[in-house]
Amino acid sequence: MLRNVLALLFCFCFCPPALAQTFFVEKVLDGDTILLTNGKEIRLIGIDVPESQPNEKARRLAKETGKNMQSILAVGKKAVTFIKPLLEGKEVRLEFDKETIDAQERFWAYVYDVGTYKDKKNVWTPSGYEMSGNEIFINATIVKSGYASPLMLPPNIKHARLFKKLFQEAQQKKRGLWK
Repeated sequence: MLRNVLALLFCFCFCPPALAQTFFVEKVLDGDTILLTNGKEIRLIGIDVPESQPNEKARRLAKETGKNMQSILAVGKKAVTFIKPLLEGKEVRLEFDKETIDAQERFWAYVYDVGTYKDKKNVWTPSGYEMSGNEIFINATIVKSGYASPLMLPPNIKHARLFKKLFQEAQQKKRGLWK
């Protein structure tokens, strides 16, 4: 297991973007966690999508906000409905920040769709983040579209300013969950 993790980290950390290995997404597990076809779970860095299944986090959020559990889960399900077509079956490139693995042994990564995405009006593709003209920064796209809030957990804060800006824009323009 450790040998596999180290080999994967070597590929992620030492391959330049043009030569970086790409992976295919098998399934969206929830709004901010995906499963690759190689069996590895990836947690999208810097974003927090509302829960779509009853769990402790959803109960805590319901209590904190005064909303009932069903309304919390409905919002999370809308987010997952938006995110699935962005990721499932897509070829992606992963980019890491300072910390690469969480307590549940999931990899933390910024995810880029390296294929062609048809609806470009709601995606984030600033030239500084593109490998080519058709690469989409998925974490940023989810925030910009109004389906996630920024979740900055140091030391993984490389795109904190970008996510905060896109979050404020989504709220102001009443996108996604802010409609």
